[in-house]
Amino acid sequence: MPTANPTPVDVDRLMALDLFADLDHHDLAQVGRWVREVRAAAGGLLIEQGDLPYDFFVVESGDAEVVRDGEVLATVGPGELVGEMAVLRGERRMASVRAVSDVVAIALSADDLAEMDAEMPEVVRAMHAITEERARRNAAGE
Repeated sequence: MPTANPTPVDVDRLMALDLFADLDHHDLAQVGRWVREVRAAAGGLLIEQGDLPYDFFVVESGDAEVVRDGEVLATVGPGELVGEMAVLRGERRMASVRAVSDVVAIALSADDLAEMDAEMPEVVRAMHAITEERARRNAAGE
């Protein structure tokens, strides 16, 4: 599993991620209260299929594969969300996410997401929009 770094993630790093790019400095500082850095070495897992969803991740650097039942479904890289569908929907993990190269990601816990939703619903709405678009693409076989 990934290793977590309890050090706060600074505003400049968050601003570089598309999910948070439209937020001002004050809002990014607020987001920084909830997120933490995690790292996974090449070959390591960020997410394991079937697990309960405690966190989701925004890949900051590196690449990872989304794998379901041994089949690679997608490769994700910097700026992309992983694990958000299970967190937002309250479902078990539908796939594993394995680091192809060393990965640095920004993690947000399900509990902190609920607090963020109360204080910054526009950010959580953006996450829901990304999730719904991904679900639509998955259903269409894209």
